[in-house]
Amino acid sequence: MASEIKINLPILNPETGAPSRTFEYWGTIDELADGKVSDYKTTKDPDQFIFEKRISYQPELYAHAAEVALGVTISEVEYRVIQSPQILMCRTDEKNATEWGISVPDAYERRCVEWLWDSPSKLQTHTIPINRRKMDSAKQWLWDGAKRILENRRATRWMTNENACYKWSKQCEYGNACAQMIEGVDWKSTIDRFFKKAEIRYGEENPKLEPLSYSQVSLLTLCEMKYWFRYELGVVPDNHYDEATHTGSASHVGIAAFRAGGQEAAFAAVDEWFKRQPVIGSLADKVEQQRRRVRAIVRAASQKWPAQKVEAA
Repeated sequence: MASEIKINLPILNPETGAPSRTFEYWGTIDELADGKVSDYKTTKDPDQFIFEKRISYQPELYAHAAEVALGVTISEVEYRVIQSPQILMCRTDEKNATEWGISVPDAYERRCVEWLWDSPSKLQTHTIPINRRKMDSAKQWLWDGAKRILENRRATRWMTNENACYKWSKQCEYGNACAQMIEGVDWKSTIDRFFKKAEIRYGEENPKLEPLSYSQVSLLTLCEMKYWFRYELGVVPDNHYDEATHTGSASHVGIAAFRAGGQEAAFAAVDEWFKRQPVIGSLADKVEQQRRRVRAIVRAASQKWPAQKVEAA
C-alpha cells in the first residue's frame, strides 16, 4: 500500500486531445492499494458529505490521475468519513478527570473518543464505484474550469455569488474585502492588514505550467471572486482561527503520521502542527480544546481503520 501520493498530469482538451499550455492537474491520494483509493475526510455532517460526493467529480479524477500517472486501474474510491466531535470541554470533564485521576484535557479527549464511537454514522466507510461515463464528464469539467480561468483573466472580470457568502454557516473570509471592492471603496488596506500570502502547495517542480487542483476548480464554480482572492491574488487570512479548516488539516496530518509510524507518531505530529499555528489571545483555551478533539479523531480513526504497512510515495 502506498500513501500520500502526489500526482500531476496534463489537462487535455476532450475534443482534440491537446494539452493545456497554461495548466496541469495536481492532486494527492491518501492511500492506494489493490485498485482502490482511500481518502480520509472530517466533516460536521457525514450524510451531507457522502451525498455531495455522489455528484462530485472527485472520485473520477482520483481514478483518472492514478491511471494516467501511475498506470493503476481504479475500481472504487473509499471515503473514510469522520464526524468532528460536537461536544465542548466542560464541568463534566472536570468531574471525570478527578474520578479517573487524569488531567481535564485528557478527560475531554477520552470523552470525544467515546462520542465518536457512540453511533456508527460518526465513523463510517462509504465506497463509490468509478463510473466510466462520469469520468469523461470529469475531464470535461476540469478542462472547462481551466478555460474559464483564462477567459476571466483576459476579461479581468470575476463574478460574485451571494449564495456563497455564508456557505458552511459562516461569512466568507474574503467577504469584507469583496464588499468593499464592489462598493468602490478601499479594499486593499483590508488585504494588507488582515491577510498574508498563501503557501504554495504544488507546482514547484514544473514552473512552466500552473498547478490546478480539484479544490481550485470546485471553488471557482462556487464563487469566482472567492477563487480570485485565494488563487489569483494568492492571499489567505492572517492569524485567522477557523475551526473546521484547522480540524481537517490537523486531522489529515495526524492520520497520515499514524499510517506511516503508528499512534505515538500521530500524536507527535498533531502536537507539532498545533505548535506552529498562531494563537490569538483568548482563543488559547479553544485551540487546546480543538487539539484534544483532533487527537480523539486520530485515536478513533486508528481503531476503526488499523494501519497496514505503508510505503510513502
